[in-house]
Amino acid sequence: MAAKKTDKPKTHAVLETLANEVAGDDLEQYSFSFGGKRFVCRNPFDADFDEMMSISEEDLEGQVKQLLGDEQYEAFMEKKPKLRHVAALATAAQQFYQDSFGNPGESGGSQTS
Repeated sequence: MAAKKTDKPKTHAVLETLANEVAGDDLEQYSFSFGGKRFVCRNPFDADFDEMMSISEEDLEGQVKQLLGDEQYEAFMEKKPKLRHVAALATAAQQFYQDSFGNPGESGGSQTS
């Protein structure tokens, strides 16, 4: 006997709702100072997925733009950073968020520490 078809396909989840529940709205944002100015990184969960996927690991400029957003990126660049500053920012922010999210396969981050 064939299974009975329903008129309306079953939907298991509404991603907009799930994203609001799991996507780190309470995630502490990484901040740093450089050249006497304070910068606050954007919440990585708010990043555009297409843009994130197009940034290679070697693309420090793309990483910094994604971290800071256009306005803060321009202000950061006005401070004339050297490569060592950009590399330090990328490394420190990555470590901060890795500590917050945890490593793949782990059961969580260290936000409560």
